[in-house]
Amino acid sequence: MRFVQLTVIFQWTGSRMSAVDETVLYSPTFLSVDHDDEVLCGEYSQIIFDILYTQEEEQLAHDNFMKHQKEMTHYHRRVIVDWLADVCNEFQCVNETFFLSVKLLDRYLTLNRDVEKNDFQLVAVTCLSLAAKFEQGLSPSVAQLEEICDGAYAPEVIVDMEVSLLALLDFQVSLVHPMHFLRRYSRAAKCGYFAYNLSKYLCELSMTSAEHQLRKPSLLAAASVYAAQKMLGVEEPWTQQMTQYTSYQSPDVDKMGRQLLFLFVDQQHGSKDKNKEPCNALFRKYSAADHYSVSKISPHSF
Repeated sequence: MRFVQLTVIFQWTGSRMSAVDETVLYSPTFLSVDHDDEVLCGEYSQIIFDILYTQEEEQLAHDNFMKHQKEMTHYHRRVIVDWLADVCNEFQCVNETFFLSVKLLDRYLTLNRDVEKNDFQLVAVTCLSLAAKFEQGLSPSVAQLEEICDGAYAPEVIVDMEVSLLALLDFQVSLVHPMHFLRRYSRAAKCGYFAYNLSKYLCELSMTSAEHQLRKPSLLAAASVYAAQKMLGVEEPWTQQMTQYTSYQSPDVDKMGRQLLFLFVDQQHGSKDKNKEPCNALFRKYSAADHYSVSKISPHSF
């Protein structure tokens, strides 16, 4: 990860690559919450995040990509994202793999407006495979992917779908997602482990909603931190420092934060509803002790 982050401090000028003037990196404007952590490359963080902010603007879907689908509905998408969360947990994938899987899935749905219902799980498991290779350098084997789909797709079908998916995406698999911002924002907010896990839970819940994917990933991350602070009863959940590090004002994150609180409460109620097919993989994941059981808390109201 350090290598990946360091590569963005170089700029292309014409046909050759030149390093950014490092005197800029140490000016007061670029002081970072990450300056004391060598792994996070704090001295380059402002340049890194400026690039991420530009890329999220370029990659943002400006249209409701689900309304063009003939067979797929918002409910189908929610079920498959919930399934992806379960599979990522089963394979012990890093958080970034889940986020990138969903971003790749949504990008595919944007570019291919006629996805058949029977192919949806195939597309999803292929997105997971690509995301795992990109984020972890190692993906579950094709045999494992076939097994996790209960043998619905032969290995060669999964491989063919991966080729088709990469061709449709033009090999653009480096997509900006909320996790790129969440760690930095959590550090700026001085979140403890409990608050950070709650922020992660809210951030992952946001991925279950297609509507929320029309929002910038940086806003989803910022709103997750804000909502976690509010739910835990922090008196000043959004300081001037948070505005400085995120560029979002309190009203911006408050509106989005309330929507995340609704998703949180809906998960708690939905997990107890016997008459409703559960989409509670994230609720179960974050009810575990290693995530401080944050999905089970009684939140403070906004």
